[in-house]
Amino acid sequence: MVIKGDDIQDMSSVRPPEEPDTSVCWVHLKNVLKKCGIYDMFNYDQIRFLGNVIEQFKIYNSVNYVSFLNNYFEKVSSEDWPYKNEILELLSLHLPKSSETEQRAKKKV
Repeated sequence: MVIKGDDIQDMSSVRPPEEPDTSVCWVHLKNVLKKCGIYDMFNYDQIRFLGNVIEQFKIYNSVNYVSFLNNYFEKVSSEDWPYKNEILELLSLHLPKSSETEQRAKKKV
């Protein structure tokens, strides 16, 4: 799945879910963020926002959370997400192994 620039919304335009702590998406997102070692880089509102964005995409596609987050953070501004580079670096360690990600890893070495 590839996120296009037009798909990116600013945080103020997305209405957070009413009870995010109980949704499957919210619980899974928190677990993924913890697994990737980036949970502490987000505040509660940012996690709610990301969960809501993922929920909107899940209507049309199944979502690999790590790939989705990686694509999302490649597109957004570092002004909006101060830990963007650190987030991308840590997410890259957890991306599914594919020819594309392997080629990117080889280019970095």
